[in-house]
Amino acid sequence: MEGFTIDMKSVETNMIYIGTVGNNAERIVEKLSEDGIDVLSIDESNIRVVTHLHITPEDVERTISAFSKLT
Repeated sequence: MEGFTIDMKSVETNMIYIGTVGNNAERIVEKLSEDGIDVLSIDESNIRVVTHLHITPEDVERTISAFSKLT
């Protein structure tokens, strides 16, 4: 997805680290929060997303859709 990067080799657990273009991670976290999606900025340009037992396939699709609206 344009504007975001994921190093798939680093995905070994339920945590996904997403790089952003520029130093706008906090703005992205705020925008996703407005859609009810809770993620964490770990620095100026990286976001951590965590899945767990109660995250449904529909939740994943909704999150992907929300990220795509930000690009």
